[in-house]
Amino acid sequence: MADNYFVCTLGQAANFPKTKARSIADFLELQAEKYGQRSAVGFPSLTENSASLLTFHELNDQTKQAARGLVRKIPKLKESLGQGRTTALLAHSHVVFLKSWLGLIRLGFSVLLLAPQLDKASIQHLCRERDVEYLFHDAYHAQRAAEVDGLILVHLGPHDLLHGAKENPEVEMQIGPHGKVCSIPYLHHSSGTSSGKPKAIAQTNAAAFAALPLIDTSPGVATFSSTPLYHGGVADCFRAWTSGQMIWLFPGGEKPITAQTVLVCLSLAGEAASNGSADTVKYFSSVPYVLRDLAADEKGIETLRRMDIVGVGGAAFPTTLGQKLVSEGVRLVSRYGSAECGFLLSSYRDFEKDEDWDYLRSDTGAERLSFEPQDNGLVELVVKAGWPHMAKTNRADSSYATADLLEKHPTKLNAWRYHSRADAQINLINGKKFDPEPLESAIVSKCESHLILDVLIFGEGENYPGALIFVRKCADQNPENILDQLWPTIEEVNHHNPSHARLSKGMIKLIFHESETVPALEKSSKGTILRGKAHQRYHGQIRQVYDGQATDPDLGYSIHKKSDLVAAIARLVERTTNRSLAHDEDFFEHGIDSVACIQIRQAIQNMLTGSQQRVKDKPQQARSGGVGNTKSDLFGTSFWSQHAGELPSNLLYDCGTIEAVASFLLGEEVSIEDNDFVLMKELVQKYSKLDVPQVIADTSSSTTGNGLVILLTGATGSLGTHLLDVLRCRPDVERIYCLLRASDPSVAYERVDKALKSKAKEGLQPVGTIDKKIICIPCNLARPDLGMDEDILRSIRSSVDMIIHAAWAVNFTLRLKSFEFHLAGVQNLLSLGSAAAPSTRASSSDRGHQKRRIKFLFCSSIASISSSSSVSVAEKVSREPQDASPMGYSRSKWVAEAVCVNAHKAAQAAGIPLDVEILRIGQLCGDTKHGIWNKTEAWPLLLSTFDLIGCLPDLPDEQLNWLPLNIAANVICEIAYSGRPVEDSPRDPPVYHILNPHSDPSWTEMLQWLQQVEDGRLHIVEPAAWLRSLKKCLIAGYQGHPSCKLLGLWKDAYQSKGKNADLKHHFEIKRAANASDTMSSVGPISEVLVGKMWTWTRKSIRAETSGEVDS
Repeated sequence: MADNYFVCTLGQAANFPKTKARSIADFLELQAEKYGQRSAVGFPSLTENSASLLTFHELNDQTKQAARGLVRKIPKLKESLGQGRTTALLAHSHVVFLKSWLGLIRLGFSVLLLAPQLDKASIQHLCRERDVEYLFHDAYHAQRAAEVDGLILVHLGPHDLLHGAKENPEVEMQIGPHGKVCSIPYLHHSSGTSSGKPKAIAQTNAAAFAALPLIDTSPGVATFSSTPLYHGGVADCFRAWTSGQMIWLFPGGEKPITAQTVLVCLSLAGEAASNGSADTVKYFSSVPYVLRDLAADEKGIETLRRMDIVGVGGAAFPTTLGQKLVSEGVRLVSRYGSAECGFLLSSYRDFEKDEDWDYLRSDTGAERLSFEPQDNGLVELVVKAGWPHMAKTNRADSSYATADLLEKHPTKLNAWRYHSRADAQINLINGKKFDPEPLESAIVSKCESHLILDVLIFGEGENYPGALIFVRKCADQNPENILDQLWPTIEEVNHHNPSHARLSKGMIKLIFHESETVPALEKSSKGTILRGKAHQRYHGQIRQVYDGQATDPDLGYSIHKKSDLVAAIARLVERTTNRSLAHDEDFFEHGIDSVACIQIRQAIQNMLTGSQQRVKDKPQQARSGGVGNTKSDLFGTSFWSQHAGELPSNLLYDCGTIEAVASFLLGEEVSIEDNDFVLMKELVQKYSKLDVPQVIADTSSSTTGNGLVILLTGATGSLGTHLLDVLRCRPDVERIYCLLRASDPSVAYERVDKALKSKAKEGLQPVGTIDKKIICIPCNLARPDLGMDEDILRSIRSSVDMIIHAAWAVNFTLRLKSFEFHLAGVQNLLSLGSAAAPSTRASSSDRGHQKRRIKFLFCSSIASISSSSSVSVAEKVSREPQDASPMGYSRSKWVAEAVCVNAHKAAQAAGIPLDVEILRIGQLCGDTKHGIWNKTEAWPLLLSTFDLIGCLPDLPDEQLNWLPLNIAANVICEIAYSGRPVEDSPRDPPVYHILNPHSDPSWTEMLQWLQQVEDGRLHIVEPAAWLRSLKKCLIAGYQGHPSCKLLGLWKDAYQSKGKNADLKHHFEIKRAANASDTMSSVGPISEVLVGKMWTWTRKSIRAETSGEVDS
């Protein structure tokens, strides 16, 4: 059994006396009474080359002084004395931290210890989770604290903690040994690598000191801890103090923690011991990376060798490095524990006889620990009920399964070495984790079974994952061809996984496995991959994937000018992400996540390094122009040498675009600005040419009743779903053809059925029933035949009365050219409408003894004319491309309107009874019954950012002139059934504005309503501050959140305070109101509807939501 406090586990501590203190304040009082003038804590000063020490008496007295000083600084603290309310502390691990932390605890507060590495969003999340009101911070972290919204900030200076009068009896009672006890005196937090958000971990008095052993050693033996107080340093303090021993703490914030600075600290501690003011340091507590640095330094090893015990914990320490230290005479001990259960096991042993430093011992004090057998001789450590400290349980019997797998020593009893996690998570170097097994299973199951044997995903300790795919020997032995065949499946799997777990094409290696008897991967009886063996067996191939990833050995030879460099970078981007990015498109705004950026940067680095080497190896070729420009040597030896070193780690995000990366490498700056106005006119001309075939009516397949036949696109979008629901309820509608993207009719049916149900509508009738009112047809609108069989197309031509075109990509980051697919769809649907009209047929049919006219309604957007120079915008056709807002989405709608205008004129001129109508739709919002909106819409995405950063932007000039989806659908249907209006210009089609005409409530009023709903947890900030917080949060690990794609749009809209000076338009709605009773009675958005939409948004929009919705 360990007979010293440094390595005594909580299980072993049961055999030793305990302190009788009931609280931390009581504990400090008792220790001061018992140990008085013995040194308790020391902080070396790296800047002054000295040390400051506190005795137990001074520690007790000065933490009470700190409590008084805090009350003097913030008098309102007196209102919450002893109530256990949570405050937060953000400071370097130094004496100010120590005194403030203990002072706040003495006042009866629970203190959330924040790691300075946390970003604003994480701090905000933790503080909101614990309902924190005050954030205490030191001078160094003042700027970080100021970024956090909604908290009272308290700056901590050394003098603030020294002066406080003993004039308040209530304060004196609380800070003494008999003050009210806070059951949770402080909280640590997780890193958030699994969930994406850190979680607070409550620490009780038992966790702090009550379960620790009292092992008084004389003479005293001090500990030096390199672990900061906001992490494991707190536990090291209480462990030493409980036994009346001293601890030295590394002075956070003075200098970086390195081997050299640690050695200086130990030297200063040694000087204090020499003059009798402190005990000698004999125990060294370290995290792995500090110990690694010391192990690489001769003086470091010599210093470690002088220690009685060197403890390492907090993360895995390399076995070979540990063996090196042990062979050098270092008494190395692995200390294993968790925030949930405290100190569980250690490898403390007889150092003279036993060198197995990495085997944890369970010979004593492990009665409440269970080692449950798993596959392949491994065991899972389970902490059973009755263990001295359990902050969390996860089994019905109140035990805690750690999910840590251990392996038994081959010969020694009760000796266990950490092996892996039971959940087999891969831990990337950035701290993010993922479980590879579901990805592997998905790839194997979705790919053709005759081709794929197995998949092994790897990446432990790397920047990003990779995969070995084992394939059967086949006729095509070309890996690129096979990977191209498999890639669509891998992309599909990627789509359903977090960004850091996704595989890029350049990180996949195919291995042809020929053996019929030896499996490619060894597996357990449960069918799980034995990863340790697999990684050992395929270590060489895995290294090849990382070492040779994503580069073309001959890429540099083709670079002679800047455009070649741009093209080469573009090739690397496409090879890594399997997507083609325009040279001026922003990486971040177009979904190139941080993992992909790392890979692309490394590929560029490899290209530059490889090209430099080729220039050296083949100087004659370089001189002759084989690699560079001989006139300026632009891409000669000097260029490649200049960039042979490490590129900036954040190269892609800092530069933003492919063009800018090339400019950075050349030391240039380039500004590119597009002008789409000429392109808009060209696209109008291109898509105004209608294909109107002369067809013979197929009366056998046409409808026989007098009901209307309607063709609807966009039925799976938010608006389209409501339109379909309204139309199917009308008795005069005989049939509705729903055209949508799908692989076959059953998939089309499932998509429409799912869309209806997602909006709380009744689904479709089961397939095979008599109801044939709704027909779902797969299509490709960009094709002249709409991607349909000729028989189906002929049937639609012969029967359709109305076409409502509501399908469009709701994507505000796409350029105008990206919408050509949709413009082709408008062209082809207009051609269908023209071909369906009776005058184009050899014979026409009557319906109710009236000649049939085809009505074509195009669902456009107010954005198509939102940049108009007129304050009052009439319901008229726009002639000026400049009327559209700058987004590609808006300009595509303007182009589509112009195409509709030309089609209308052409039909009139040809005598074709095709009536075109343009519906300019304003901002839509959730329906009035349920508040269900659109997950890809900008406004709900903006509102959803509250769950990421706890705040929303103040947009005082924004008005909630939003129109509920169900109201908009009713208006459209009423207009569709209305007669043709009298036109000012009879050659132009009628235009209707469908929007909410009311200018109230304001955005600010809405935020105030939401603040009431959230009980004040929602913080309202300036747009620029909101943008900064959001971008930091997204880059820090929430890039799966759908708001990521709109960051650029919001930046353009809200970053400048002058934005709200834009011209405010009044959109006329007279024609729409005359045609629709619903439109004429539209009222303002209510607080009740806002509440419904808020509830839906918070429930429905989360990270990894993806996909586009037609609107």
